[in-house]
Amino acid sequence: MTTTLRLLTAALAAVCAVALFAPAAGAWPPRPEAGSIRLPEQADLGQQRVGTTGRVDVSFVASPTDAVLTGVAVVGPDAGDFRVTALRGKPRRALISFVRETFRVEFRPTSLGPKRARLVVSMFGGPPRATATRLSGIGVGPSAALAPGSLDFPPTVAGRRSEPQIATLSNTGVDPVTITRLQLRGRFTLKACGRLPYRIAPGQHCEIALRFLPRSAGDVTGALTVHDTAPGGPRTVELTGTGLSRAPPRPGSEP
Repeated sequence: MTTTLRLLTAALAAVCAVALFAPAAGAWPPRPEAGSIRLPEQADLGQQRVGTTGRVDVSFVASPTDAVLTGVAVVGPDAGDFRVTALRGKPRRALISFVRETFRVEFRPTSLGPKRARLVVSMFGGPPRATATRLSGIGVGPSAALAPGSLDFPPTVAGRRSEPQIATLSNTGVDPVTITRLQLRGRFTLKACGRLPYRIAPGQHCEIALRFLPRSAGDVTGALTVHDTAPGGPRTVELTGTGLSRAPPRPGSEP
């Protein structure tokens, strides 16, 4: 009885060993399970002034087995505004399972507005594979808008001034904007919002009053040009008007 029990125990141990160590596909020795890198879906670097650099750390974990990092790249329409400092300065290295590692992502916008790219990390641990994190940020700085783009004055008798119309320069950025010079072309006059140079705080605006002052009858064109410290200038409003030799008759009056 004792001998039979020993034989049964040995057979059961052999079966368990095969079940534990034999791979599902039947190959021997078993291939290591494919590794993976768990990256966050998105890294938002927020607002950053144009020409300056912001940074954020992107952490990840290699699992379930050790993997080899084979490549790190930034791709996408605004890839030039992002830069990645590779893991410890060595793009190709072994990653230890379940140990948190970190990339440093730098954001240096070259222009205003939203920026987007992807951080792509390639690795080998079993079949080669890649994973990615969406990168986003907004370039901010001095910004201004002049509106409207044109003003058309009603017919005005020569030698008289029309009613004023307004052109508005708005500070749409995060830094102050200064109007340094105003240029006016044509038979028009202007009144600025203050003595130049005039500083406009973020979210504020300057209204410039314009009048038409024709010398004679006929069509007149001109322009207001605003020089300021925000990128994209100078800014222009096209001006048009018609001069009359005499006032038009009132409705119902004798010609």
